[in-house]
Amino acid sequence: MIDGTARGYYSICYPGHENRISEPLVDDFSFVAEGIAKAASAYFEDRPFAYFGHSMGASLAHEAARIAALDKLHGPSHLIVSSREAPSSIREAHVHLYDDAEFREELLRVGGISPEVLEIDELCDIFLPIIRNDYKLIEEYVPTENYEMGIDCPVTAFLGKDDPEALENEMRDWANVTTGFFEMRHFQGGHFYFMDDVSQVATALVETLHNNRQSSV
Repeated sequence: MIDGTARGYYSICYPGHENRISEPLVDDFSFVAEGIAKAASAYFEDRPFAYFGHSMGASLAHEAARIAALDKLHGPSHLIVSSREAPSSIREAHVHLYDDAEFREELLRVGGISPEVLEIDELCDIFLPIIRNDYKLIEEYVPTENYEMGIDCPVTAFLGKDDPEALENEMRDWANVTTGFFEMRHFQGGHFYFMDDVSQVATALVETLHNNRQSSV
């Protein structure tokens, strides 16, 4: 589930995605979050690590951090959530039930996928069911009872200034999920702000983790 790099950044790969594409897709949010928590705990053992989750990944990272704390697993020393409203502000949505034409229009509206790609039926046949399942996963997600309890690590929220999907007041509510420090950082761009300037986000991540390390000393 965890793919590493020489630079110390690791990606979480969900069932049915990328190099796990031969596995069946999973639409059970708790199952995926628990898998992340257990995999990270075992992989990092007693080494410090942080979660960075974008959009759906933000909610999964938060749930994984909660599970680790409640089950006394080795959890993150910092949680960074990006472009996703806090559990207390989740809005009802049914994009995963859209027909194919409506679904493609929604993907174009949000961004992150080239319009030219959506015109290639052979590619859409492969990845649209995967993306639709992701929408189902997050749209049927119900925050765990007492979601505001369970983690005490610092939380940082990243937000694109022109993001139509996550509003500033909804992102600020992430402060309520932790007893630790909270801060918010803004970037130029929309929901996929990091695609506009990867370097600004990479710099912000390094600064955030460095500041967290300094404040822990």
